[in-house]
Amino acid sequence: MRTDDGAGLKLLQTIKQTDVFSASHFIFAETNPENFLQQILDFHPEAVIFIDASRFNQLPGTIQWLTQDMLDHVRISTHAFSIMLVEEYLRAHQPMNFYYLGIQPYSTELGDTLSSDVRNSLEQFFSTG
Repeated sequence: MRTDDGAGLKLLQTIKQTDVFSASHFIFAETNPENFLQQILDFHPEAVIFIDASRFNQLPGTIQWLTQDMLDHVRISTHAFSIMLVEEYLRAHQPMNFYYLGIQPYSTELGDTLSSDVRNSLEQFFSTG
């Protein structure tokens, strides 16, 4: 519902369909990852990867791993709940590694279509893999 905020969902849907990740578990947490904490813990993951639209001052459509240092300055999508609090909660219950894959949005205004910059970037991401 917020244009490029759907980029993470589109990326996740495409990754889920690949053979490379056939043994992985996928959770489409949408705007409330905190509602899926027990489900994440039940899988006993070695690693958790959060994929979302993130403002990290790059060109729209840039897909980039975000470092812990960057997370202090990056706005992760439209979520009201801190993703770092989600990580802290999960880490307190069992050891696991966390990774953050950000997609620089052009816009997160109301709308139901990805911007051409983000859509093209996602298409290129999968065509070069």
